[in-house]
Amino acid sequence: MPWLAIYVDLLERTEGLDWWRRGSFLENTFTWRLHQCAPGFEENVDHGDCHDRRSGHSVALYYRLAAAYGDGRAQWLADRVAQQHFWREAYASGVKPGVMPEAFYELLWYDPSVSPVDPAGEPTAAHFPDLGQVTARTSWADDAAFVSFKAAPGGGHTAWETAERFRRDKGWDTLSAGHHHPDAGGFVLTARGAFLAVDCGYSNAKRAAEHNLVLVDGQGWAGEGRYHVYKDLPFESQPRLHDVAITDGWVHAVAESAAMFDPALGVRRVDRTLVVTPRGRLVLLDRLAADEPREWTFLLHSDWPADPVDGRWAIRSGPGMAWLTTLTPGLDVEQTDTTIEANPTGSTPSLRIEKTLRTLRISTPRVAEAVLLTALEPTGALDPDPALARSIPEGVDFGDEQVRFAEDATVLTAGDRVTRI
Repeated sequence: MPWLAIYVDLLERTEGLDWWRRGSFLENTFTWRLHQCAPGFEENVDHGDCHDRRSGHSVALYYRLAAAYGDGRAQWLADRVAQQHFWREAYASGVKPGVMPEAFYELLWYDPSVSPVDPAGEPTAAHFPDLGQVTARTSWADDAAFVSFKAAPGGGHTAWETAERFRRDKGWDTLSAGHHHPDAGGFVLTARGAFLAVDCGYSNAKRAAEHNLVLVDGQGWAGEGRYHVYKDLPFESQPRLHDVAITDGWVHAVAESAAMFDPALGVRRVDRTLVVTPRGRLVLLDRLAADEPREWTFLLHSDWPADPVDGRWAIRSGPGMAWLTTLTPGLDVEQTDTTIEANPTGSTPSLRIEKTLRTLRISTPRVAEAVLLTALEPTGALDPDPALARSIPEGVDFGDEQVRFAEDATVLTAGDRVTRI
């Protein structure tokens, strides 16, 4: 983004650069950007207002971070994007002129003394507490399975809490989170070089129904349907990510978002536990409760329609595929389309983006409390492995991996090794 390059340039012209180098909020920026890359590095996870999955890279910013911190990983990714990926963005991105206005910064900020470092040795999972985000991948290979999961208030916890302090102490309205979506508890899944469970990208009238979330009586969050969905919400309207554990090849996290719904719905609990197994399988447990019976609807969006196969759903996209298995009996499943419209940039007022997500809607009868257990198994589209997920008491069994949600712990089993969280 050109404005990022301009901002960092302004820091350099002031005393801000020394503060930045001493350990500012930018110190971990590249680590976050690295873990936002989908396998293959060409595309990025499109949480929030992203024009598309190809417009997230900034070679200039990567070179600046590489120079400021001696970060060889940033140098490596800048080189890779410039040499292998920018050519496709130049014609595939929906926003023009794209990366060109900041190109001169690539020369000004390039430090040839920083040696590129391939990130293949980096941890394959990461947790970013302020953004309430956790990511996991099976490896740094181009065909790896990858999951990104998030839950935090608009702008992240620091921005939300600071804005509240300014509002309380000075009467100032400082929160600017218009690019953030009502997506806490949502996730993205890629595998074999393809996006399978997808996010909506840029959206003007933002709605929870555009994300892989749970709706209550067909309704999303209070305050949605506008550009800045967090504006004027009570301070208590905070989704949270907790119980994050990255251990023994497993990733575990819980997103809590009941506070985001209209109080008239009487929602008491919308807790989603996400588990990523060492083999890249995904298990979702949704614990849901309201003061009176409600219809609870699990949403799964993809780029292409899913196909029913022997009581499961096959989600395909190019070389990638995932088996979706609903392990809670008595649910109604239908497939619909979700249309997203946006005008993503004032520089091109005539540009309108419209995309259609293919949506599975998995709904309960009207009940006050519900537990939804869902498994996603990534595989290849041309020669797919068979689906293995089957229901067991308190969990799901894949044969070589098992997830059980006991009352006092989540019990994870891979072969002979048992992990308790």
